[in-house]
Amino acid sequence: MKFVACLLVVCSLAVGGCSTTAIKEVATSPNTFVACRAVDVASTIGILRLGGAELNPILAPLLHAGFGPFIIAELVITVGIMSIWDQLSSPQKVIVNGLSCAPAVWNSGVAAQMGAH
Repeated sequence: MKFVACLLVVCSLAVGGCSTTAIKEVATSPNTFVACRAVDVASTIGILRLGGAELNPILAPLLHAGFGPFIIAELVITVGIMSIWDQLSSPQKVIVNGLSCAPAVWNSGVAAQMGAH
């Protein structure tokens, strides 16, 4: 449910624009992108250590070799997107940030549920 809510917010910001400069700055910031990527990786590793599973079918096989290949793949993705960041439009940056933050939001719900059991 949190994932859906996050995507709705991202889509509404991308389509309707932002009502304040501060929100727009955060929504289009490369710092937001990097922070969300880092939280996603850290929270994924935490969930895996609690016995959870990686749901991304592209990244999941990398975990068979340990966290190293998973972290390297995540870094490659992050660096790749950062290399084209300045070429993205503001709505594209909002969408990229939303899609990057959604897994971290999802993971927080999963971690909370796992911690409660």
